[in-house]
Amino acid sequence: MCSSDLLSLRDDWAARIFENYLTARYDTLSREKQGKLVHNLTVEPYFAGRGMEALLTLINRAVMTVVLFGLMFTVSWKATLAVAAIGGGTFYLLRGWTLRQSLRAGRAQQKAQSEVTAIATEAIAAGVEIRLFGAADRMRTRLLTHFRDHTIAESRFRLLKEVPVQMTEFFLILMLGVTLIVMTRILDMNSASYTAALAFFLLVSQRLLSNFTALLAQRMKVASYLPPMKLVDDLLKDEPYRERTLEGATFETLDGDITFRDVTFAYEPGRDVLRGLSLTFPKGRTTALIGPSGIGKSTVADLLLGLIAPQSGSIRLGSRSLSDFSLASLRRNVGYVSQHPVIFNGSVRDNLLFAAPRATDAEIATALRIARADTFVARLAQ
Repeated sequence: MCSSDLLSLRDDWAARIFENYLTARYDTLSREKQGKLVHNLTVEPYFAGRGMEALLTLINRAVMTVVLFGLMFTVSWKATLAVAAIGGGTFYLLRGWTLRQSLRAGRAQQKAQSEVTAIATEAIAAGVEIRLFGAADRMRTRLLTHFRDHTIAESRFRLLKEVPVQMTEFFLILMLGVTLIVMTRILDMNSASYTAALAFFLLVSQRLLSNFTALLAQRMKVASYLPPMKLVDDLLKDEPYRERTLEGATFETLDGDITFRDVTFAYEPGRDVLRGLSLTFPKGRTTALIGPSGIGKSTVADLLLGLIAPQSGSIRLGSRSLSDFSLASLRRNVGYVSQHPVIFNGSVRDNLLFAAPRATDAEIATALRIARADTFVARLAQ
């Protein structure tokens, strides 16, 4: 797999994860840290791609090792079996320990990287608060702690991966010694016969051991990439958590009051935000919900938008249940102003076109005038 293939694979996975995030159920996605979501989108697909690259290299090494054993087998099957027994025994003894250590290193690196991204994302978003509370040094210390955790995990894994490589010379001497014993004691070959065979075994064994140690190291590398590969696989299969925005009848107009009947909702089991709520929003009138923070006002709005669904009770839009309508058609008929306004990086025009991509200049001007923002926008430099 070349670098361009690796990057294409990463791009495809990242794009699909991004789509899953954008179409995921709001109540599922809102429980996750923003930094973690950003990390899963930008970092994990790359390392999962590296894992696939390492896996293909592992397969290639394994095939080459089998071919080399075949060549040795044609010269002396008994000596080859003796060498295979040593190599196979060594691999069997090391496989469990190296796998556990590699997985542990991979998980430690993944956790540390995720925490670094999460802290950085939170710190940038909370820049004002960090300045007001003089918390820059504390945030820096938190970030450096996780950087060091990642460095320690990476260093330990690199040291562990060098073990098979450093044992190459020892195994080469061991294999040649076993070969010589088999040829002279078991096969009873004379010096003239086994010298040529031993030279051949020496040449092939060097190549074989190079492949064998690379095979062990590559297996460890693949194991260290298993955590990101599994995470990406889980994220790509996140189909059950996606919103079904197009399913249901098309909402066209409100034919009666909006009513809540015995609605109960909890973000976490056993901690109800709303319990048995019943209220009516009369059609054609303005209704305001007031009360202290945390009483459930935003939750009511999110329920009306279909961002979350009640655990029990019903919400009706006139004569029909809210759940009868497609979320896409319902949301097209709702005007929404968040208590935490979002402005995308771009011009005022770009932000208005985000809501209505086909709007004309006249419609943009009308929207600004209705929002009482036309005079303010006209004074902006660009």
